Amino acid sequence: MKKRSGLVLILDIVVVALAAILFVGMFTFMQTCKMTEEGGWMVCHWAGMAIKGSSLVMLALAVINLFISQKGVKAGLAIALAAQAIYTVLIPRVLINTCMMEDMHCNSVTTPFTRVFGIVICIAAVFLACLNTKAMKTKEN
Repeated sequence: MKKRSGLVLILDIVVVALAAILFVGMFTFMQTCKMTEEGGWMVCHWAGMAIKGSSLVMLALAVINLFISQKGVKAGLAIALAAQAIYTVLIPRVLINTCMMEDMHCNSVTTPFTRVFGIVICIAAVFLACLNTKAMKTKEN
């Protein structure tokens, strides 16, 4: 039982770290294209804003999950986190367009990093949900 608790704690911390990197990254190295010379925004700006909001929700869910001890609540938060991660993966290029040119920063940096971080967070969250659900069933028996 202690090994599972240790694994859950490590995964909780990893998910918080990944969500924090994604959130902070959207303001630093992963940000979308800058304002145009005419003072307008490229379409990818709105994808970036949506990713920032979604990554903030993921970070909040991950931090809450880190401090909750009830296995059922942790499983539910992990499921919500996985769903939010899938949504985040779909934002650039699927739900909101990015720039037309493939060599633009939003297509060469923002989109791949968002997808990688989102997929990894989703996998970790699903694994956390399974571990917490299994711990609940073990405790009942």
